[in-house]
Amino acid sequence: MIMVSPDGHLKEIMDMSYEELIHERDYLIMEISQYKDNKGSHDGIICPSPELIHKYNRLYLKEVRKQLRERFGERIPRTPAQK
Repeated sequence: MIMVSPDGHLKEIMDMSYEELIHERDYLIMEISQYKDNKGSHDGIICPSPELIHKYNRLYLKEVRKQLRERFGERIPRTPAQK
């Protein structure tokens, strides 16, 4: 998996449509939830580490939510995966 910096991810999502942002948000929520469900079940060395992927997914989700709020006035309640 290739990780993108938070700034790089922000550049990627700046021109996304509402539907694309919602899709990205839902994907990130799913990834975060799966990490929490499978935490500690990884064998061997994974690069980047599952912990780093989780950290970046949370940063990416924060930016997607910010874009939805700023560009579309979307107020989305926090889900259990985001706590």
